[in-house]
Amino acid sequence: VWDGETGSVIIVGEGLTAVFDGAELLVNDTVYTVTPAPVLIYDTTYLPVRVLEYFGASVEWRQMDKSVWITY
Repeated sequence: VWDGETGSVIIVGEGLTAVFDGAELLVNDTVYTVTPAPVLIYDTTYLPVRVLEYFGASVEWRQMDKSVWITY
């Protein structure tokens, strides 16, 4: 969810709360720096796919077919 008042992205799930504030990602009580930072373009928020790693997913780039594989 985009919070226009604070300019942050908020994700709430089972046992998880994450807040993106610029390049900083707060997952529960731990702060990470995310590169590149999330961006808002025409009312759509884009996050780098690697942020899924902070939620327990595995993200793999496959050069052979230029695809991203996500395992959770």
